[in-house]
Amino acid sequence: MATILIVDDSSDDRRMIELLLRSYTPANVLSAGNAQDGIALAPQADVIMMDVMMPGMDGIEAFEILRKSPETKNTPIIFMTAYPQSILDRFSGQALGSIDYLVKPVQKDALLNRISIHLGVHDARQRLQAQKLSERDQLSLLLAALQQSADGITVTDRGGKWIMINPAEAKMFGYGQQEFLERGIREIYEAASADRIKSEIIPILEKQDHWEGELSGRKKNGEIFPILLSLATVKDNSGKFLGIMGFTKDITPLKKAYQDLSQAQEALVRSERMKALGEMVGGIAHEFNNLLAGILGNTQILLQTAKDPSLAKRLRTIERAALTGAEEVKRLQTFTLTSAGTERKLFMLKDLLQEALLLTRPRWRDLTHKKGITIEVETDLGECPALEGDEENLRIAVINIIFNAIDALPQGGKIRARCWADKSFAYLQIADTGVGMKPDVLERAFEPYFTTQRPMKSGLGLSVAYGTVKKHQGDIELKSEPVKGTTVTIKLPLSGAKIGAEAVPPAGKPAAAAVRIMIVEDDPIVASLLTDILSRAGWSVKTSDQPVAALSEAERGDFELVIVDLGMAAMNGLEFSRRVKAAAPRTRVALITGWDIPPGQAELEKNGVDVLWRKPFNVDEIFNRVSALLAR
Repeated sequence: MATILIVDDSSDDRRMIELLLRSYTPANVLSAGNAQDGIALAPQADVIMMDVMMPGMDGIEAFEILRKSPETKNTPIIFMTAYPQSILDRFSGQALGSIDYLVKPVQKDALLNRISIHLGVHDARQRLQAQKLSERDQLSLLLAALQQSADGITVTDRGGKWIMINPAEAKMFGYGQQEFLERGIREIYEAASADRIKSEIIPILEKQDHWEGELSGRKKNGEIFPILLSLATVKDNSGKFLGIMGFTKDITPLKKAYQDLSQAQEALVRSERMKALGEMVGGIAHEFNNLLAGILGNTQILLQTAKDPSLAKRLRTIERAALTGAEEVKRLQTFTLTSAGTERKLFMLKDLLQEALLLTRPRWRDLTHKKGITIEVETDLGECPALEGDEENLRIAVINIIFNAIDALPQGGKIRARCWADKSFAYLQIADTGVGMKPDVLERAFEPYFTTQRPMKSGLGLSVAYGTVKKHQGDIELKSEPVKGTTVTIKLPLSGAKIGAEAVPPAGKPAAAAVRIMIVEDDPIVASLLTDILSRAGWSVKTSDQPVAALSEAERGDFELVIVDLGMAAMNGLEFSRRVKAAAPRTRVALITGWDIPPGQAELEKNGVDVLWRKPFNVDEIFNRVSALLAR
């Protein structure tokens, strides 16, 4: 077991250090209150901790005596001082490399770390001695370990000339061992790192034993790569500075892992920001939809009775403004990128492409004109059968592709948008005459967060488009050449269905007043509008803004139809519907919502919902939908 000697005239300092060593190390601990007693105990010690300022003989005088004794000349000595400069001032430059010290008050972690290093060396020496190896055999064992180390190891003289390197060091830099030894420091390290070694790191090593940090190495083929270099001074028994031993590790994989982690963290932060933004926009859009439902519905009711042409004209203006507002809210919801993408419906690819061009027109026409740039957009919109899918997310994908085409035309140019179909597939193509992509950029174009335009772009445009198209069992092809431009082609399977096949049937005569309808809606504007529309049609309507109280009535089965809002505080519309259906299976349930992310069809069916209607409402549309639902 190793023995540690503490030499300090302060009994409090001795007791504190002794307590730490006994608590955290397996070593025996000896102590002395002055330098003379310390010298007497020193032959028993494997490590000595020596206070510098002591009465009579100080620690540095004791150090010089111990270094002259055959018994203690190699024993590690750690000075303890509140004034480390006093140590450096007392020693000559030749001996500085042998000095080890801790600054008072001694910190636990620093003390234990330094003692751990010295005890490790002590244990290794004891194991070698237990093998009863000669000094020559011990040296051979040490050299073999150095040669077989997986990390690079070097030894240089005081002037920086290579004395020894191991195979791992030569291989790391792409050289043979002899070839490496013939190279200068500026051939092994990148220029700035080589200069730093000579001007900064060597002077540090002359004052302390160790330096560790990141530098840049230069391989034989010229490649620059990151290394972690740990340097320690090599001294003789008298403390004379002989040279430097270095341990080199290629940290390219570590840097790559750190970069990947940083990108993942960045992506997570961006995702959370988008999620928060989407939730905020979704909530605002929901409230706007409720307001627009009241404005649009009441305006359409007034139009039915307006006889004054001037009044009717103004009401039509209000109606158009409300409809435009509803479309703008829908576009706002589309750009939040939070839609669940579960709603599949029939749509025409030609219409989708025209809408995408219309939505992006402010960028490819208005903004570019302000900069004095012209981007010409050509369209070739062929006919093709209907497609079935997530129209909104496909529209986002096409918009992202158009934005990329615009970005590729900083000096102006042409964008050509086409769509066509064959027997099995529909095709949409966006081609530009822009700067194009180099092969290495083209290869990574679909990677998430890869972009050549940071920080302005997120790098998600093409990756989102790729994912959306793949979810539709389609394919997306990207062709590009520098200077010649880029062409993106989307291929989607045809659905075989026809637009209008599932349209709501026209309403017949208004139902008799015996038909009872319950409206459960906590927004008074929407509730009042629905009540007015349905009452005018001849139905008996009861309204409630308290879903818990309304449930007890609905469960009795007294209503042919219940219209319930999805988002209510006391009870959401899905739970309300499920409980109504469980008690009164013949009651039809319509769920209404102004949110952009409604439940999927499977969840609607599981909760007994017959149909989902989005806000805001068109008066005639509501009348026809209710008539169709009651006719089932």
